[in-house]
Amino acid sequence: MSQHLSTTPRTAPPHARRREPQRCAGHTPRPRWGAVALLVAGCGLLGTGAFASWQATASASSATMRAATVGATVVGATGGQLTTPVSELLPGDWLYRYVDVTNTSSVAGAFTGSVSSTALGSGLTVAVDSCSADWNPATAACPGTQSALASGPLTSALAVTHGSLAPGAVQHVRYKVTVDSSAPASMMGTSGALTMAVVADLVGGRDRTTG
Repeated sequence: MSQHLSTTPRTAPPHARRREPQRCAGHTPRPRWGAVALLVAGCGLLGTGAFASWQATASASSATMRAATVGATVVGATGGQLTTPVSELLPGDWLYRYVDVTNTSSVAGAFTGSVSSTALGSGLTVAVDSCSADWNPATAACPGTQSALASGPLTSALAVTHGSLAPGAVQHVRYKVTVDSSAPASMMGTSGALTMAVVADLVGGRDRTTG
């Protein structure tokens, strides 16, 4: 009995066939580099520490600071005799003049002064005193405590040490001017005037932390 061998190829059933994806002509699949790049960039940000910065600012204000003021006044006192003219002076004569020295500065300070005379200086001597109260012009006496400030001839300006005065303090000063008994005859008929000057000297260099 002869066997018939068929050479016709068998076709696979439809449900067993594998479907190949359709590709366009010349198309080559590409790797997904976008996702990889995003992952690498995220790791890079974590590595550099680029985070948000939070800040807070606080301030404090100090108390008011004010610079000191410096001032002094010298005015005629006890009757206003400072500007009273005197004539016909002779050797041995004397006269009194009174002033009040006031510290108008905002702090205490050392006060110095001077007395000088024009033209008549070579024949005059002056004594400067202070009183704790107003001088009595009728007797030229101090009703309180009297202190000597300076004395000497007026051949040149005489320095006067008024001492330390508190702010607003008043020093009552008397000048006794005497014509020397040995004044030269060249003074006859000569006119001149007295000049009283006061200087307030306020020196710093102190620790003012506490006020």
